[in-house]
Amino acid sequence: MRLRFSCVAFVPPGSQLGVSGSPDFLGRWDPCKCLPLLPYSSPSEGGIEPSLWFADVEVNEKSLERCGQSAAGAAGSSSHRCNGTEGAADTFSDKLIAAITCRDSASAGTQRSAFLPDTLSSTNDEASSIAAAAYCRVDHRAPRIAAILEQHPLKRVQFEYKFILWNSQKPVAPYVPDTPGESFQRSAYGSPSCTWRTWLFPPAPAQHAEPPSNSLHVIWEGSGPETNRKFFFDPMDVVVDESESGSLEVLYLCKVSRFEDPRTGDASEHGHTTFFYNTVKAQGRMHYSRILPNLYVGSCPRQLKHIRQLKEELKVTVVFNMQTADDMKTNFPDPLASKRTPEAAGQLYESAGLRYVWMPTEDMSDACRKLAVAQCALILDALIQNGHSVYVHCNAGVGRSVAAVSAYLCFCVGLDVRKVNFLVSTKRPVAYWDEKAIEAGLIDFNDKYGRVKQPLKSN
Repeated sequence: MRLRFSCVAFVPPGSQLGVSGSPDFLGRWDPCKCLPLLPYSSPSEGGIEPSLWFADVEVNEKSLERCGQSAAGAAGSSSHRCNGTEGAADTFSDKLIAAITCRDSASAGTQRSAFLPDTLSSTNDEASSIAAAAYCRVDHRAPRIAAILEQHPLKRVQFEYKFILWNSQKPVAPYVPDTPGESFQRSAYGSPSCTWRTWLFPPAPAQHAEPPSNSLHVIWEGSGPETNRKFFFDPMDVVVDESESGSLEVLYLCKVSRFEDPRTGDASEHGHTTFFYNTVKAQGRMHYSRILPNLYVGSCPRQLKHIRQLKEELKVTVVFNMQTADDMKTNFPDPLASKRTPEAAGQLYESAGLRYVWMPTEDMSDACRKLAVAQCALILDALIQNGHSVYVHCNAGVGRSVAAVSAYLCFCVGLDVRKVNFLVSTKRPVAYWDEKAIEAGLIDFNDKYGRVKQPLKSN
């Protein structure tokens, strides 16, 4: 059983991130036996954006059954990334893969191969690879799938853990050697496109990360045992996709965490967003990330040259703005403009040859994001279906715009919620993940537009 821990953190050069906890495979709270994480990609220049770190560990299904309410009996304390081909037979995974690869009612009982269709797996086109990931979506509403998930080996397992930070004696190589953020213009390994499996299962670097040799200089997140993270089984964390070997594999993909650094104190959305917003604003930058070939998310344009950059460099045809009218008074694309209204912004973009969509949403508000994401997803889908390339922004490109793009990937493309969580974090580590908005928005979307737009299917 493959289990993944992921964490977004500001990790200084020469430092290393890991996870330590109560089960054997996390070292029983001994940091010298922890599970070291590796950065997904190279940290951004200047430390303006955090980096995503993760590692997989293989746990034995039979050992989990024996340990009952404790995860102490997990197989192996290996701290390197597993490739999904080792360990004992995983009967749960076999059942789930068989259910997912089985055709619908028209051909019930006919099972596909436990590999992706040739039309999806034989191309490097990024859009096709995203479609392949949607093909493997775990439908929690299907009775057969729900019954199998009730048998998950982690269903009865609980444990506690924390992420830790320490100085490393040797530099840590990332899974993907590119840098996210503004310079992240090419996909993994220098190729202009990549398969989905490259993003979800990137080949590990030849160098293996090592736990700290001395526990005295380890920085533990939080403020003591009362802030320990607690593992509880969540069926939304179970995903299926093509692994490095080319076969379908079940992965328990824990929600991406954010390192609660005791040295900075404020790990809230407000503290996280405000720090990034103030940094970008002070530098007069437009910080963006490419999510798909025709979909970008980022901070608001602050200079007229940013509008030209959107059109000429990124080939954007539509600007999707989620700022409120008050936001635009202090964050307007023309710093010399005397009139800073939504209408003036629209005229500015239209005069530059860009189409403009305004979806005002209150900043750092779960309630407002819940109300907005269904509409955002539907509009984004219509724009992209009509051949547009879209730049979605709010003030910082951390909360509202990320929620809109995530909703589109979940509701319209058809990706699992947890795959979207991980995908967006790989492309834009500074993103704030609002799971409550996505969950509420999915219900809202299906109730309002479910018959208008069905999630993308590959067959």
